[in-house]
Amino acid sequence: MSWPTSRLYHLTPLISRPLPLSPSLGLILNHTPRPPSYLSTDPYEEIEELDLGSLSRQEAIEFLLRNHPVPTGEYYEENPKTFLSRYYPNVSDSVHSLPVTGMHPANLILLCLIASLSLAVELPSEWDIWSKIELRLMAGSDWRVIHPSSLIPRGNTRKGLRGKFVTWLCDHHRRSNMFFVEDPDRFDGGHTTTAMAEDTVAICEETNRLGAAYQWSGDNGLRHVIVFIALQLAARCSPYRKHAAQALADSDPGVFELDMAKQFDVLIAQPWERLSASQPRYLEIPLVVVLDLGVLQSFREHALPLLKILDQYACRQPNPLLFVVCVGPTPSDVSFDFPVGWEHVKISLWDPDARRDEEVILRYGLQVVRHVRSDYFTDDEIWPTQDQISKVMDAVGGVMEFAGAVIAFIMEGDGISKNPKLGMERILKLISNSPLSTSAEPLRGLDHFYFRFLSQIAGPNRDEILDTISFSLLNFDEFNARVANNQRYVAHALGISQELSLRIWPVIEWTIRGNGGVVRDSFRSFIRDPQRSGEFFILLTSNSKIFGQSLAILQRSPRISMLMREMKWHPINALELANEASLHIRSSLSRLCSATRQIILREGCNDSITRQLREFDFRLFQYTCGEMPVARFSYFLGALYVAYDLLPDIVRTEPITPTDKQFIERCHRVVPPLDMQDVMDRVWRGQPYGHALLGYGDKTVLVILNDDIVASRDSFTGTDEVPMSTTGTGAVAIYTLDMLDDI
Repeated sequence: MSWPTSRLYHLTPLISRPLPLSPSLGLILNHTPRPPSYLSTDPYEEIEELDLGSLSRQEAIEFLLRNHPVPTGEYYEENPKTFLSRYYPNVSDSVHSLPVTGMHPANLILLCLIASLSLAVELPSEWDIWSKIELRLMAGSDWRVIHPSSLIPRGNTRKGLRGKFVTWLCDHHRRSNMFFVEDPDRFDGGHTTTAMAEDTVAICEETNRLGAAYQWSGDNGLRHVIVFIALQLAARCSPYRKHAAQALADSDPGVFELDMAKQFDVLIAQPWERLSASQPRYLEIPLVVVLDLGVLQSFREHALPLLKILDQYACRQPNPLLFVVCVGPTPSDVSFDFPVGWEHVKISLWDPDARRDEEVILRYGLQVVRHVRSDYFTDDEIWPTQDQISKVMDAVGGVMEFAGAVIAFIMEGDGISKNPKLGMERILKLISNSPLSTSAEPLRGLDHFYFRFLSQIAGPNRDEILDTISFSLLNFDEFNARVANNQRYVAHALGISQELSLRIWPVIEWTIRGNGGVVRDSFRSFIRDPQRSGEFFILLTSNSKIFGQSLAILQRSPRISMLMREMKWHPINALELANEASLHIRSSLSRLCSATRQIILREGCNDSITRQLREFDFRLFQYTCGEMPVARFSYFLGALYVAYDLLPDIVRTEPITPTDKQFIERCHRVVPPLDMQDVMDRVWRGQPYGHALLGYGDKTVLVILNDDIVASRDSFTGTDEVPMSTTGTGAVAIYTLDMLDDI
């Protein structure tokens, strides 16, 4: 997941008191708060109150889906039937009545509007299903739940923002419904706007407004921002769901494919105006939506239209929604006069006076480290000492990202043990004689720290270390976090020794997971900037290398038993081994499908990737039956079909070998051949239905796409395989030559 280009924060209305922050360092809070009681209504009443004539509840659901079909796009989500069956098996019969299949961002709001209408009675509570569905769908679409940092907030930023913001937030006679926060200095792109948004959320909490933040990322940026705002409102507010569903029922079909202004009017403005008229309490305690626009390269294309829409909306009085917009420095090629009517404050995160708060933040963070690593300390031991704190403060120089990296580094110890005392000794050596940061170069000290650290560990293995960092970061960002967090998988993929892997792995753990992702984000920005990182510069813009490595690791392990053995240092038992390897294979192959489309359609195939795809053993996909989303696999087939000149007949519906004829003879009576000319379009008009052949020679497999398939395997083929069973409903079935009798 690349550093997010845009983020959405949704704040629920006033409650009696804010939730206490977690005392742990940099941890993401898992708590999903229950909304105020007046927000909840009987979900069955919602559908009955819709003006849809005499339609039944199921007919009303089908009406909404039929009139607002899934538009074309790059998102593909897990089938909600599969998801709900997995997490709520006791309501599987009800799940099958849902006429929902492939998911797209636009249809997330539809799921929020209809899911509880059919399932609420069988589930523990309405709020439970909202939170579980919301979290799962966000995870599937590069969303994650975040909260304001559990560290003491950035003091000077908070002080500079607090006065104006609190006055505006609590003023019932405010002259504008918009609050604009800008960082005038180019500090570190995503860090600045994220910090401002987190501070804004934290201030809301301190003024008795609960701050629950949501963040998304991806290439689509702000393209679907209106849909995502509506999704959050639908997941949080039952009355809004009723009005939003009515708005969809009354609007023209295809509203999700309309421009941003029309979407905003239909999905947000109109429903909330109706809601404020029917329930005036929403005018007294308006919801606050915090939009973190970051520093976008596509600022003109997406952010400026959004700001103009919000500007027009802000003129409406009274208004049940308040918006806070946080942006970094405006790109030099963008000319836009921000509305003078907005409350406007400029806050720089680099402040020479920030040192006043730095000691408090460092002491707090190191006390958390001491608490987590308490086994290394005695009760009466003084740690850290004042001398250590002073030396760290001199190097950090008021840069909070530097302080966060230092705290996370100390938490990891010396790379051999987790002893923070050894970590402190090591970091004091690394930051000795560190250059001071200035307003012109606020990251100078942090860059010096990263550079010396990499120089110290690299030695003769610099290339291997950079490859490992690149592989792990790219997998974590774009492909598969499970792979990035598995030491054995990374070592096997890159062909490095166990000894070198053990030496490198502490670096990966620190840079990827340190301080809840703070280190990962600042470290990534360092290694991606050749002016800052010099010889340690890593190009992370191309996915071709990581894609080739992923193909290679899977290709070197065509048998599942072999891959299972390679995935564990010391397997405990066969069942655990099989379960873990199965998860890795399914996750890796699923991500491989996504990556194939990205590479072929965006970057093209180079000779290496073309050769690996020709030789790839597609029989590995037999272990994904019932787990692979049909939309994702259909895009995979479509991308391979597009590359026909380089990969002739790798996807085909006509037999070209005797083996192909055996497959076709078996399945032609069951399902027709796929229409490959329009398979990409068919994904979104309805589930693709049919069969195709994939691969070459004895590695060929038969692919059948059918929404009603139930795929089961009592055991894997081969004499030395570990028996296991995989059963589930899905739209993709893969058959190898020795499975023809199962068709």
